[in-house]
Amino acid sequence: MSPTDEKELHRLAKMLESLDKKLPTASPLREGLMKAGIALNFAFIHGSRSKIEADYDFLIGLKNRTT
Repeated sequence: MSPTDEKELHRLAKMLESLDKKLPTASPLREGLMKAGIALNFAFIHGSRSKIEADYDFLIGLKNRTT
């Protein structure tokens, strides 16, 4: 993983951590959030950042067309 990828992964992880802090301790949503963080780590470790970015841009484009 490049230093740029690592920096982006840490930025996204901080976002997830921020969301986690807003959840009640017993929230069932915590499972999804934690699994998303794990998946994000695996994706970055396996070099999939560009695919994640492309898919994100695609989804934002779809959202903008429907609003």
